[in-house]
Amino acid sequence: MAFNAVILAAGEGKRMKSDLPKVLHQVCGKSLVDWVIDAVNKVGSAKNIVVVGHKADEVKAHLGSSVEYALQSQQLGTGHAVQMAAGYLTEEDTLVTCGDMPLLNWKSLVQAYNLHKESGNSITLFTAEVKNPFGYGRVIRDGECVSHIVEQKDATDEEKLITEINSGTYFFKTKDLIEALSKLKNNNSQSEYYLTDTLKILIDDGKRAGSYVTDDCDEILGVNDQSQLAEAEEIKKRQLA
Repeated sequence: MAFNAVILAAGEGKRMKSDLPKVLHQVCGKSLVDWVIDAVNKVGSAKNIVVVGHKADEVKAHLGSSVEYALQSQQLGTGHAVQMAAGYLTEEDTLVTCGDMPLLNWKSLVQAYNLHKESGNSITLFTAEVKNPFGYGRVIRDGECVSHIVEQKDATDEEKLITEINSGTYFFKTKDLIEALSKLKNNNSQSEYYLTDTLKILIDDGKRAGSYVTDDCDEILGVNDQSQLAEAEEIKKRQLA
């Protein structure tokens, strides 16, 4: 399997209440971003591009020359972050994921990528059904088909009841991703460029979209505060045991 892996690691992580960059916090003795890089390497990524921003020098000093770097000097959203990495993309497919997901399972990524290739999708979302979807983007469906994703802050009361959530991990056809990135707009409550908006752009362009629904909602846990860090530590300990 040969694909680009774009790992988003530019955020400040204010809720961690720590001077350490969020992705360098550790779970079971290994940084969050190292767990993610290990997972994508096991799947067989051809090149890993880490998007850095807040305290970029610290993240780069930690990871060294094992990856390539794209700089997001202003944090203007996930879509903007991937735009910063677009010039580094060379393979036919691109995985985009977050640097704060230490429980991401490489075997699930293999299944998601196989589904992506076999289906001919332009975009394949990695999703999960959860009991408490608060804070996550909701997956909006038209029947069985994914139509778009709505972020928590933009969701209606009815949409907030949806329990299928977007993990922030996707496989794209690279050429379709680059084209969709060029069409992103920031007309939302945060005035940010959402990577999730590429889904609707691709569908409107007649492209094929699909999803891989993991049956293990633990693996899509993103670490945003010390409580989630402790939760990830406990889950990882059980997994390693």
